[in-house]
Amino acid sequence: MGVVMCMRVIAGKAKGRKLVAPRGFSVRPTSDKVKGAVFNVLAQYGPIDSFLDLFAGSGAMGIEAWSRGATKVVFVEKDRIAQRALRTNLETVGLSDATVLPVDWQVALRRLDNQSFAVIYADPPFYAGLYPLILTEIGKSRLLGARGILCLEHPQRLELDIGDEWELLKTKSYGDTAVTYLTPGAFGTKGGDEDEQSGLSGEF
Repeated sequence: MGVVMCMRVIAGKAKGRKLVAPRGFSVRPTSDKVKGAVFNVLAQYGPIDSFLDLFAGSGAMGIEAWSRGATKVVFVEKDRIAQRALRTNLETVGLSDATVLPVDWQVALRRLDNQSFAVIYADPPFYAGLYPLILTEIGKSRLLGARGILCLEHPQRLELDIGDEWELLKTKSYGDTAVTYLTPGAFGTKGGDEDEQSGLSGEF
């Protein structure tokens, strides 16, 4: 596996640990800048107890969540080269017994349909056209707790149509990348950018 040492854990019990990502174009790691900004936003809503890292790649987002206190983290990644980097990173931080689902994301959602998460982070291939399907599939599942948050990483120029099933918390841009934060319940303010203090839990 050709790897590049390009990331680190930013905060928490694994702070400073270096993470690897596979070389090539099949995986586009979330930068440390974006990762730090995402967790700063999520911190405004309280501590995270559970985290689903969808399209996990190197696992950097889920590892960051675990390092910051999440007690349940699940990684979904079907690319075999990315899986090797992911497992290397899990061993590096002492999380080798984490749940890794090496399957397509839709298969993973069905396998996890009896669980719920405080945060789902989805970072699909930018130009695969998956965003509407992701919103639909997660929206009709019960994978997010009542106050859960779906984070979608996407191109900054892309305008997401979130439909009626989601409430928009906010969208933040970081150069060419943006992250949209959504919630399935009245916790959000549609079209707004308001922050509300509340713990993030996967429980209903």
